[in-house]
Amino acid sequence: MAPFCWTISLLLMMIQTASATKLPLGVSIPPRLSLADSNLKFRWCETASIDESGKIITESITNTQQLGDQTYDRSQSPQWMEYIERKEDRLGDEGGAGAYDTMRCDIVFPITSKDESNDNVVVWGEDFHLSRLKRSYTALHNQQDTDQELEEAIQDSKKIINHLLSLAKADAKTIHDLKQMESSGETFIVLVRVTILWSPPKQLKSGTCTPLRIRGHACSSFQLQYPSKVPSPMTASLAVQLREDESGRSQFVIDETMPTRHADPQNKIASWCRQRKQLQVTLKNSEIEEVLMVREREDHKGAKRLEILEGLSSNVFVILKDGTVRTAAEGCLHGYVRHLVLSLLDQCGLKFDPRPIFVDESSEWEEVFITSSSRLIYPIEEVIIVSSSGNENEAKQFWKYRYQKSLGAKGQEMQCLALRMQMLRSSGYKM
Repeated sequence: MAPFCWTISLLLMMIQTASATKLPLGVSIPPRLSLADSNLKFRWCETASIDESGKIITESITNTQQLGDQTYDRSQSPQWMEYIERKEDRLGDEGGAGAYDTMRCDIVFPITSKDESNDNVVVWGEDFHLSRLKRSYTALHNQQDTDQELEEAIQDSKKIINHLLSLAKADAKTIHDLKQMESSGETFIVLVRVTILWSPPKQLKSGTCTPLRIRGHACSSFQLQYPSKVPSPMTASLAVQLREDESGRSQFVIDETMPTRHADPQNKIASWCRQRKQLQVTLKNSEIEEVLMVREREDHKGAKRLEILEGLSSNVFVILKDGTVRTAAEGCLHGYVRHLVLSLLDQCGLKFDPRPIFVDESSEWEEVFITSSSRLIYPIEEVIIVSSSGNENEAKQFWKYRYQKSLGAKGQEMQCLALRMQMLRSSGYKM
């Protein structure tokens, strides 16, 4: 069950919300309502770790945290890990706070009020994520841990995941009107993002060494969603600049001062979350939701071309006009949903093309979409590129999805959304 103080906070929030909106208690709660601090991105967040006695220790995140001259919103897992890096003096360590992985968990409603198990929770690819976490950690820690220690870390991670999801489910049931949802006959989900962090042993100034530490972070807006809801297309930017050379011709330029990870992309380490902030600040804003990273590589003829690798926290796919699908095979993290998409292509009448996604072939792109554990599949409607002229930067359209009717209209369905529906069906959802 949730901690007593957390339950009281939830009840107070419900009373205040019902009074302000003049709605029956528990029927409707505005999304993303912060419990105590309006600066928090997520209104529900719990962290957990296991102490030396094997007891799970939890903390409710209800306020931002000040550390030195920095303020951290620990309800967001990247800032939670950055806070740990700074608090534990790990900023200079390789990997920062350690190796991590994030997975999507769906609390499926309706739920009976007496149901205390996690049977109504769908964890997407738990074994996949924990196996990748183990691989990332052993690469970071130079395989200094025994197989038994790593297996114990896996089991501790599962305990933390189950505990955090039990808290999330209990609190979600407190907020939402279970009887009303059950009578509606509809299926709803509450999305919970769970991050597991493995921090390597650290030598302290006292001469002692800390053990491998397993920690968990769970966050949610607690907003009810339909599993089949069609996601709105997003805008992405290409991590290059368009500049004119001396002859006036436009050319792509990669900013070499920007961080990259294509040299070692298969390991998820916390320090990358901090390093990629430079790309987020430069190439993202309220209208641009993802940044597509690129690298220069030679094609089969030896010509140097720009290849699209991945997003800052996603894999990138293109569907070409001939019905083939491409995604980077090297220089990117192989995500769980990427794995699912590749396994479902044949069922949706699509074929995989192992060749790279080259920027100069954009005229052949029919659709572009990203995949990630929390977002599954999201279509990209527009790709923009930054054009530099003197000291001014201007965003120019590079590629745009062409459709005759509005998204979701009869007879006009994006193929990537058909993939998404098939993915949900394969995971047990009735569509």
